[in-house]
Amino acid sequence: MSVGWAPAAPLLYQAGTRMRYDEAVHQFVPAQLPPGVFACGRVNGVHTARAADGERGGTAAAAHCGFGVARVVGVPAEAASPTHPWPITDHPDGKNFLDFDEDLQLGDQENAIQEGFDNIELMKRFSTVGMGPSQASTRT
Repeated sequence: MSVGWAPAAPLLYQAGTRMRYDEAVHQFVPAQLPPGVFACGRVNGVHTARAADGERGGTAAAAHCGFGVARVVGVPAEAASPTHPWPITDHPDGKNFLDFDEDLQLGDQENAIQEGFDNIELMKRFSTVGMGPSQASTRT
């Protein structure tokens, strides 16, 4: 089972960051960071080893703390996405698993949507995705 790249963004969410889906890299990236919160690297959709995004984020954080001036650094866009936009592929037997721990398949999520569970937290509870032993590792 593979769900593609999912950056480690929980701390950004907790800080109140607004995320947006970036079609170019097929992932959510920060759209608006709260004051005093800085992000760089894969969470920004930068997957290749480039010091520019780290320099941009690092100097912005240092300047916020009163050390120096934030540098305006251009970070080139990724040439290609390292992941795929829709990670679920058809299986000959129709078993498109999302969560092996809970034996949850794509049809279960589709059923949750039909039942009106359009909020991600309610859908998670209705379908039990991520409720098993790997609950801290499953992202919905």
